[in-house]
Amino acid sequence: MFNFNSDSVEGIQNEMNDKKIEFANFICEVICDAVEEGLESVTLGYIIMFGGEIFLEKESYLKALEKNLETVEQCENYELCSRIVKTINILKNN
Repeated sequence: MFNFNSDSVEGIQNEMNDKKIEFANFICEVICDAVEEGLESVTLGYIIMFGGEIFLEKESYLKALEKNLETVEQCENYELCSRIVKTINILKNN
């Protein structure tokens, strides 16, 4: 789970960019787990300053996986890449 300490949307985006690889891996792992478990949404992090959470609904799983696959490939996490491709195929066929 990610905790964001910024007090603005721009600050949160900067935190995400600073941890791009770590965040991409985390998002993909969480989504793959969610698809395997049949979850309709997942929580990705908490915004401490606002007391809220960042979550992703099932309708956005495919787009998020496709968007983050390249970053995961760049860091050579091939086991996760394989899992992502498998999950993308599941989502496209459902």
